[in-house]
Amino acid sequence: MVKKIILFQIILLVLWSCNQNEEYNTDKKVTISGRVLNFNPQKNNIDLHIFRICKEREIITTKLDSAGKFTFSFKSHFPIETEIVYKTELTVLTHPGDSIFVEFNGNQNYSEVLKTVKYSGSDAKLNSDIIAFKKMLFTNYNSLNTIDQSTATMQFGVSDFELYLDTMQLGFDNFIQEFIKEVSPGNEAIEWGKFYLKQNIYNALVNYAFRHQFEDKTKPAYFNIPVSFYNRFLDITPINYSTFLNSKDLPGFIDKYWHFYAFFNLLADESHKQKQTEQGFISSVKINDSIEFAGLIKYAPDELLRQLVFTEKISREFDALKIESFENNQEIISQIITEPYLNHLITDKYAYTKEKLDHPKIASDAILKRLVGSSVNTIMDSILYSNRGKVIYIDCWADYCGPCLAEMPNSKKLMKLMKGKDVSFVYVCLNSKEKQWKALLDRFQLGGQHYFLNKTQSDEWEKVFSITGVPYYFLIDKNGTIVENGSYLRPNVTEGKIERLLKE
Repeated sequence: MVKKIILFQIILLVLWSCNQNEEYNTDKKVTISGRVLNFNPQKNNIDLHIFRICKEREIITTKLDSAGKFTFSFKSHFPIETEIVYKTELTVLTHPGDSIFVEFNGNQNYSEVLKTVKYSGSDAKLNSDIIAFKKMLFTNYNSLNTIDQSTATMQFGVSDFELYLDTMQLGFDNFIQEFIKEVSPGNEAIEWGKFYLKQNIYNALVNYAFRHQFEDKTKPAYFNIPVSFYNRFLDITPINYSTFLNSKDLPGFIDKYWHFYAFFNLLADESHKQKQTEQGFISSVKINDSIEFAGLIKYAPDELLRQLVFTEKISREFDALKIESFENNQEIISQIITEPYLNHLITDKYAYTKEKLDHPKIASDAILKRLVGSSVNTIMDSILYSNRGKVIYIDCWADYCGPCLAEMPNSKKLMKLMKGKDVSFVYVCLNSKEKQWKALLDRFQLGGQHYFLNKTQSDEWEKVFSITGVPYYFLIDKNGTIVENGSYLRPNVTEGKIERLLKE
């Protein structure tokens, strides 16, 4: 009965809105070429990071020729954001079919590079506007926040923190008006800038929710925060195809939108129906697939955003090697995700995940094969060789990563539970300062095996394993096969998985 209701909701939504955009109905070639002035001949590798919608970051590497010239080409279905990476990151916004030329000084730091970059060809005006935006932001960002965010997070109650967010938003609004006044940007550049700045609001909101959880250990943070607190996520809707130009930040927004706005509204609905007390709210409310799907439809009424939320949610489940929900609800999911690109993406990823579940050794070998010839091949070889015959749990972290550090006590607890068993705990520190790394190891008093990767090694490690953020984990069986990997493998969900591998 519930499934029939959901299908009826979907039909009404499809009739109400059309998801097709004739302008973006096929893949088209995008070419980004250019020249790096004053480059280092000993460092002639240059990367292009491609942030596709609902997919892992793709990295293309090429070499600069003797004149510092380079060319990248790829196919794109939608407008997307990319970054040229040579010493620093340089944003390039693209539309399908674009041919863009970029020139910049390769012997400068970020702020100086912004002063030297020049665009020509397709989207030259748009990308020049974005560079102007970033130059202005780099100069003025500190003045946009008169109150330190950590102070506001720790000391303000909900009402005062909402006023703090209002003040932050006012500063961003004023900045956008100055940007318009000084640069006369096009509409896409204005909308890109608004979305870019808005992520600071959402990050502050989410950090506030988590901090309350740590400050008040008697009950989950979310009891202290009214559901309406998360309504700010609606400010950025509706999502349209031009929003895909923010494809670097869009996945983070989708994730926060689902886990904070949609999910907590859904929990509130269900707790009200079940007439639960506040103290029993989280533990007693049971969310099955039908309730979750109905909630997503209700709290993601923006048609394109709803498809993105569903795609991201299912994709995350596949990353965690969970396919049951998709298999049991394919009819409903196909009615919701009607954008062909997203539908094919999910179908392809399901096939890949099922193959990985059916043949984990083949999938693991494919991953490890990418290590051959890389600067980090010997590191993984060392980890596998020194821990042969054992289950290996690898934690990739960084000194600047709050969630990484928050998991360290949980990792210590897991290590204690596994004491005396054939399990090795390995910690790989990425993109960090060696002095800070040592200080944190001393602070947490972590056992296990520790590896510190320099900048070059860190970049190579992330590239080989398609790691887009930390924390990130690997679970390897006693035969050296990577059975699972991803950000979801936190210590508190891994004990059972390790126990099962120990029995194999």
